[in-house]
Formats: sequence, structure tokens, C-alpha cells
Amino acid sequence: MHDVPGMEYSPEATLDDLPSMESSIEYTSPGEEVLFLFERNPNCPGVIVIKENEVQGLISRDAFFEKTGKKFGVEIFLNRPIHLMLEDQRQPPLILPAREQISQAIFKALKRNMENVYDPIIIEKSRTYRIIDILSIFMAENKILLNLHKQHLFTVSSGMAISDSEAARVFSKFTGILEETSENILSRRYTVACEICHSSISFNIADVIRSYPQITQGIEIHSRMGNQSYIVYIRHSCDGTIREIPVQFDDDFNIRALRPSRLVETYVQSTV
Repeated sequence: MHDVPGMEYSPEATLDDLPSMESSIEYTSPGEEVLFLFERNPNCPGVIVIKENEVQGLISRDAFFEKTGKKFGVEIFLNRPIHLMLEDQRQPPLILPAREQISQAIFKALKRNMENVYDPIIIEKSRTYRIIDILSIFMAENKILLNLHKQHLFTVSSGMAISDSEAARVFSKFTGILEETSENILSRRYTVACEICHSSISFNIADVIRSYPQITQGIEIHSRMGNQSYIVYIRHSCDGTIREIPVQFDDDFNIRALRPSRLVETYVQSTV
């Protein structure tokens, strides 16, 4: 359940976007049923203990086999109610809404006691509960950070922190395109490749507007025989430098051509 190969996550991705599992058992069920559940589902990271549709606790796979593997563990836990395994738990399980962003979920997970920091997380949606492996969350966050590093459009220190609606207003005023149409254009995602480092850069026009203190630095308008075209400058990190890729768009904002990238600045990468 750790990850879906090829799956990409945006910085706004939530727990609901990650693979999760329905894995619960009644409070009074014998521990033997948990053993069967784990044997049938080798990737199941834990089980939610439920009493009258309320979460009573969570037993991770590691904790279950650690307890049953001790002397007399089988006799104590397998034939008796599973809730007995919860009695020495010092911290309740972490229950988060499905809409929780991945970065926030990691922050909250890492605030748990050291012995529980790698426990699965319970996600709640419409009064139903599912379980998600903490490793799945870490891997998703790692993908997000890698994508930001490889594909990130650098927001310069003097750039603008503006909402999508404000970006649409700025874009509409600059291009003369209706604001409603602008919102649609700004939400489209494009991908281009750098001819120097060969990495793929994913972007939308709203990202470009935020990346420059003035929209005229990131977007140029060209008119010829009554038709408009646009040059959009895509900034990205490239082998210790920041480069801009000029991307040519037609008047419907479809990519028509890429021009050779140009060096913006060089920076020193930390070796620490």
C-alpha cells in the first residue's frame, strides 16, 4: 500500500489522494481474527479497533506481532478480546480528515511519541474510517518535494503571492482576454523539457504570473496580421543555474514552439 507507481502529487494533495485501506475490527473480537486479517493482507499496516462505530484505538502490524511474539503472547492475545492489546497504549491513534494536506499530516504525525511516530494514520471521511501507512505519506511528500525541485518555477524574492482569481484579473487586464476565459487558461497545465538538463517542467500560466514581479517580465505579446501570439518565460533550476525557457503559444494558448533556454543566474549548491 506504500505507493502507486507513476502517481504524481501536487503540493495541495490531501490524504484522500493517497492509497488507503479499510481495515477495522470489533472491540470484542479475538486477537486471532486480527492475525487472519494480517495473513490475508500482507500489505495491511494495521487495524482500527471499533466499538459502536467509534474508534477505540489502532494496532499496528508491527505492534501486533511484537506482542504475540513474546513469551505467552499467543495465549494472552489470540484467544481473548483484541481490546486487551490497547490497555498499555499511552497515546491515542492519530485521526485526520481525508481533506488534510499531506504536508500537514506529516507535521502532525511527527509530533507523536517516539514509539508511535511510525504508526499508521486513520483518515476519516463522512464518518467512515480507513487506514494509511505512514510510509505512503512520506513517499508522497518526497515526490512532491522532488517535483518542486526539478520542475519548480522559481518565485523570485520580489515576486507576487497572489490568489488564482487575482492572477486571472492581472492576466485579463494585460492580454485583453475575458476574465472568465483567463481563469480557464490559467488552470491548464503544460509540460516542457529543458534542452540542457533534459528535465521536464510542469507549469501553468498562473505560476508564471507569480514568478515575476511584473507580468511583462514573464509574458510577451506579439501581434502579426491581426493575430496574437505569446512568449512565456518558464524559470527552472538547471545544474546549479536558473534558466528561462521561452515557450511560444498561439492565441488560444496552445504551445507552438520552444526556443533555446537562456541563463538567468548561477547559484552555489550547498554540500552540507
